[in-house]
Amino acid sequence: MTITNALRAIALSTAIALPLFGAASASEESDIVASVNGAQITEADLTAAAAELEPAVKDMEDAERRNYLITFLIDMKLMAQEADRRGMAVSDVFENRMAFLRERVLMQSILSDEAGKAVSDDAMKAFYEEAIGQMDRQEEIRARHILVETEEEAKAVLEEVRGGADFAETAKAKSIGPSSAKGGDLEYFGRGRMVPAFETAAFALEVGEISEPVQTQFGWHVIKVEDKRLSQPPAFTDVEGQIREILERQAQAEFVTKLRDAAEIERKDPAAPAAE
Repeated sequence: MTITNALRAIALSTAIALPLFGAASASEESDIVASVNGAQITEADLTAAAAELEPAVKDMEDAERRNYLITFLIDMKLMAQEADRRGMAVSDVFENRMAFLRERVLMQSILSDEAGKAVSDDAMKAFYEEAIGQMDRQEEIRARHILVETEEEAKAVLEEVRGGADFAETAKAKSIGPSSAKGGDLEYFGRGRMVPAFETAAFALEVGEISEPVQTQFGWHVIKVEDKRLSQPPAFTDVEGQIREILERQAQAEFVTKLRDAAEIERKDPAAPAAE
């Protein structure tokens, strides 16, 4: 298992975002942001609406987001009042819908609780260490190159750098490649990252060695290898958020499986066959 595979390994379809609207408790006057026919809209309602509508409001500025949410809640309150006036709140459809939403919110609440219990600094560090311990670490090299248009130019450049000219400074002065500003530095790369002729020549060099001119579709290269190493794992801080999510989803999946195994479930409608 590579760390990349580990960070993509778990998905739990039941861990979904749920509507959290509800009647606000008695609030201080300062918490009331609007009222509709006497019904109050509070800061708590705004918080719930922001969570529910996060995809729509996440890129808004604070003032724009607040205005959008208050307007949404006013419209929602107006329509809910009118639906109630028409008797929709006492229909079987409404009661069934409310029962479904109640169980859905409870499901989300207990999944969140289980996820929270599964995550700790120690658990995250242990997962990280296990994942990087199973990485398939490949050889990487750090190389510089000087790219020119013709073989004759490449041979002249090679003579200069083998004669003692500083490779990085020569690259800045003469290379036509995009890395020239960095002294031809291509940083670390593994196999499969460069065109075949360049890769073959670069990986055949020892540290400090300079290649003969190498032709690719981009022109003629003179290559110098500056270091060799095994591929490095990402820093813990770079994948911390992904690890947290994986541990949460693992805990949720295990919890759901445990409940299913302990329950008496009778399914009248047979499950659909698995896709081939």
